[in-house]
Amino acid sequence: MKFQLTCLFGLFFFAVSAQKKTMDNGIYALWNKIDAQTISNDGQWVAYNVRPNTEGDAVLSVWNAQKGTVQTFDRGEKPTFTEDSRFLIFSIKQPLDSLKAKRRRKVKDDDLPKDSLGIYTLATGEVTKIANIKSFVVPQKWAGFVAYQYEIAKPNDDKAKPKNGATDSTATKAKTNKAESKENGTKVVLHNLTTGQRDTFPYAMEYVFAKRGKRFLVSDTGLDSMITAAVQTVDCEKGVKQTLFQQKGKYKQLTLDELGMQATFLADLDTTKERVRPYQLFYWNGKMKENAKEIAHSNTNFGTLSNYLVSDNAKPTFSEDGSKLYFGIAPQPILNDTTLLPEEIVNVEVWHYQDARLHTQQKVRLEQDRKKNYAVVYYPNTNKMVPLSNPTIPDIDFEEQRNLDVSVGTSNEPYLLQTTWEGSPSNDVYVTDLKTGNQTIVTKKIRGNAALSPNGKYVFWYNELDSAWFAYSVLNKNIVPMTDNKTVKFYDIENDVPDYPNAYGGPGWLRDDRFALVYDQFDIWKVDPTGKEKPIRLTNGRASETVYRYIKLDSEERFIDPNATVLLQTKNDKTKAEGYASLDLKKNTVQQI
Repeated sequence: MKFQLTCLFGLFFFAVSAQKKTMDNGIYALWNKIDAQTISNDGQWVAYNVRPNTEGDAVLSVWNAQKGTVQTFDRGEKPTFTEDSRFLIFSIKQPLDSLKAKRRRKVKDDDLPKDSLGIYTLATGEVTKIANIKSFVVPQKWAGFVAYQYEIAKPNDDKAKPKNGATDSTATKAKTNKAESKENGTKVVLHNLTTGQRDTFPYAMEYVFAKRGKRFLVSDTGLDSMITAAVQTVDCEKGVKQTLFQQKGKYKQLTLDELGMQATFLADLDTTKERVRPYQLFYWNGKMKENAKEIAHSNTNFGTLSNYLVSDNAKPTFSEDGSKLYFGIAPQPILNDTTLLPEEIVNVEVWHYQDARLHTQQKVRLEQDRKKNYAVVYYPNTNKMVPLSNPTIPDIDFEEQRNLDVSVGTSNEPYLLQTTWEGSPSNDVYVTDLKTGNQTIVTKKIRGNAALSPNGKYVFWYNELDSAWFAYSVLNKNIVPMTDNKTVKFYDIENDVPDYPNAYGGPGWLRDDRFALVYDQFDIWKVDPTGKEKPIRLTNGRASETVYRYIKLDSEERFIDPNATVLLQTKNDKTKAEGYASLDLKKNTVQQI
């Protein structure tokens, strides 16, 4: 009997084992992953990519919350809903296996089939496809338009021909023998999604929408010798076009302020073959009757940074309120001697044991170092310029909106050599006055990154050397430790590498910079930057080993309302069960959802 049971068990085990598939590399190809998730502003549509885990074509899925249906688009990528939730704009890639087959046949990149643009009308389900598209842009905070740029046209191509009843209001229909190329540019189309009208800008190079104001900015290389390169703007609400500047040259780094009332760009108007291009910075606002004006060039006096050039590697940026314009400057580059013959050039690598960086690091960072630039702020109302960073304090960190009159400057220059054995450098931290450019030392030799509180009252950081959070009062110029690790540990207690542990992070600051919120292993704590009040625990996850983490629902949120009820994500470390909870910040109560 025992023998029979043993045989039956053996047969059963063999049968079960025979049903299991062997895990091999081919299994991974069957697994998919989801990315590029985005939701429409009205909450009725969700778009996402289902992508093979290894290699293959993605599928774009669009879910309708009202009907519970899913519409799919093969090879759809980069889904973007318009601000009014009426359209989904996306690119359509070419089949990967088809592209590979053509590459194996040595087909040139320029001759390979190009991507298309998809415009999906959510209410009707109508799809418009436009072939041979290089890129597209959708306004962030207003709707009604999309702009896209075509790939280089081949002879006899008619890519811009309107379809589906759309009308074409071409910027110019003059004939020219000028060929499209990377240097000459290609067609950019400003497409009105409501009327179907398409305004075409031939030989365009760069194009951009304002974030909130209904304005479009585009640069081109000109049609011919009679119609030269220009920067143009379009008031999309009124349909009015205006040339901001027109002269033979090259234009780049086009920028609009949030409301579309100010514009800036870099121009290379030099007709010589100088190896160092003397870029000029131009500025325009809607109140100017004349063209854009030059505000900085190669001979501009930038204070102590003499003989510096306007850098074309730094994109000019307006503050959110439009009161400031930030741009970059760089020192004159060191050029090699082009008069030498190849056999006269000595190729040697010179290094020293006291170099701040290892020679291998220097080689890796060579291109990055060549593009290094330093921040300058320009005040349009007063025509004043203030240099903010320099080789001694090279890095400047602004608050996201760049409206404040202070910023944080950091420098790891004195500690670069120690990275050879420590791995990460320390930092000296400064407060920078944006009105004067003056730098005030905050602290030296910390392991961590400092930042500004939303209202600029404090500079705060987590110092890995102390495993604690600190705050520096910009007004009182004193440093206060916000955590001490006596009650709980605010550093990663599961750190398993030979280095100082990192912090768990934090959700941000409460209104008026009164308190900051930070995490420990499980909970959320409210800490006082003045040091007058002890840290207060807002959740109670440690008892059940449940991790509570804040969910930021508004991507533009600057601070957290102290009277609000906020959404939290929960995860139990024991059971791995996940969920959601609400935290009433006014009452310090948590409710599981």
